[in-house]
Amino acid sequence: MTELPDWDELPEGLRHPKNLARLAIEQLSLPADSPCRVLIVQDAGWRDGRVYVEVERIGGRTSRIDIEKGDGPSTLAARITAVLS
Repeated sequence: MTELPDWDELPEGLRHPKNLARLAIEQLSLPADSPCRVLIVQDAGWRDGRVYVEVERIGGRTSRIDIEKGDGPSTLAARITAVLS
């Protein structure tokens, strides 16, 4: 298994919200047969595109978790976990 890079050590050009979301989701280590789906969504808005994480649980309930300023992979993963609980 490949070691995940440390968010704080990534060069500024790689510290994009999509990479943050990817690292957070990989920290969760969800099993392949997990009954939920976690997606990284990028709203390609003309001026202010946003990246967020969308969690779909059993029964089709969907939650959106926005990436907040100052988030790291652990804090974002904790908010995703809270939605899954």
